[in-house]
Parts: sequence; structure tokens; C-alpha cells
Amino acid sequence: MKIVPVGSAFQEVRNARPDLILNVKDGSHATDTGKWLRDLVTYCYFLEKLPIGVGIPEGVSESNADYLKNIAWETVKEWKDL
Repeated sequence: MKIVPVGSAFQEVRNARPDLILNVKDGSHATDTGKWLRDLVTYCYFLEKLPIGVGIPEGVSESNADYLKNIAWETVKEWKDL
């Protein structure tokens, strides 16, 4: 069974950038930004590369997108010891 470290990436963003809201108020369901981070981590996990050239969802600034891409990649690199 493969475990994709989405929770680790979420925790990193929550600690470093609490201004980026990843969950809706119920605390269980992801916002669109959180869903995109999940997708980025999954991309990095299976393709083992930085997600360059992936589309940015509406409502996510380019600077926040770059930040989330890097968090996804760094999380996976550490998780898989790449």
C-alpha cells in the first residue's frame, strides 16, 4: 500500500502560511486550494518531479501557486528520500 503524504504537506502549510486556508470551517473537507495541494502532492509522489507547467486554479495567485508546488515537492522528496 502506498501512502501519499498529503497530511504532511497540509501541516507544513498550516504552520508556515496560516493565511492559506486549506479546509472549510468543518475542518474535515478541503477548500479548492486544499484540493489543489492534494493533487500537487499526488502528482509529485507518483511522477517524482516538481509540478512545473500544471495549471493554476482560479483564485490561487501565482506566488501562492509556486509556494504550494514547492511544498508539495519538498514534502514528497523528504517522504520518499529522493
